[in-house]
Amino acid sequence: MLHSRWLALVLVLVSSASTVAHAGGPCLAGCDPSQKNNTCCQENPDFGAACSAYLASVAVAEPAADEVLTTCLDNSTRCVPTAAGRCTIVLGCVQNCQRQKWIAFDGAQLRQDAFGSLTTCSGAPLNAQGQQSAANDCNRCDPATVAAVTTSTPATAAASNSPSYQPIGDQCFTSCILRLPSIRRCYERCNRNCDGNRTARLICERGCRDSQCLAIKARCTFTQHSQSKVFPQYSQCCPDSPGGFRGPEDSECETTTTSTSTTSTTSVTTTTATTSTTRA
Repeated sequence: MLHSRWLALVLVLVSSASTVAHAGGPCLAGCDPSQKNNTCCQENPDFGAACSAYLASVAVAEPAADEVLTTCLDNSTRCVPTAAGRCTIVLGCVQNCQRQKWIAFDGAQLRQDAFGSLTTCSGAPLNAQGQQSAANDCNRCDPATVAAVTTSTPATAAASNSPSYQPIGDQCFTSCILRLPSIRRCYERCNRNCDGNRTARLICERGCRDSQCLAIKARCTFTQHSQSKVFPQYSQCCPDSPGGFRGPEDSECETTTTSTSTTSTTSVTTTTATTSTTRA
């Protein structure tokens, strides 16, 4: 009798292990959704179809949301480099643009559309938390078991000035400008002041480069008459870098100028002469 009870318990445990649901997520059989490159999309066709639909929607929504962010950054007068190493104004502007991006992306609606018809193992529809769990499980499915999703990747251009909110993408050139102590110290201030926001930090770093643009052009770009001033380390690595031999026009900075106006004031003094007449 005791042996039969243990056998029954083992069978229940094995049966439970074959169907997995976690954090109110979808009921998935024959796989472990917590494992990367799992077979859940293959073993559970309904979930696999929902996952494919979700990934396809994300592939469309992400570029559109990125365009919202880019437009906001490009058109905001406060999302521009300020005084070298300062980040308060830039950070606030960037955070506002990033909020606009996530509103446009609307991940909750994408998850609802894709996974709203799935249920938990108890048969209850997935709530918002369960749909998030389903999206996480979907992202861990073996890509070979999910319908292909094609995305376009922008071509990498040759050396040119990047927008201030994008990374330079040329390690050789970046290493060169960091050889300038003033740039290195300014970058460190940006790292401290931008509260971990990468986009704001990149804009702040552009302000650092603008403040030292003449030095960057002299030591990290090539002209016919300035090759002797270029850091030798840059000369060695730049032929194999994405930017190749950069000229001053590809220096990832703009020279900042300060205009001074002088006002002159002319003072006019009027003297009044008084003549007194004495009668005899």
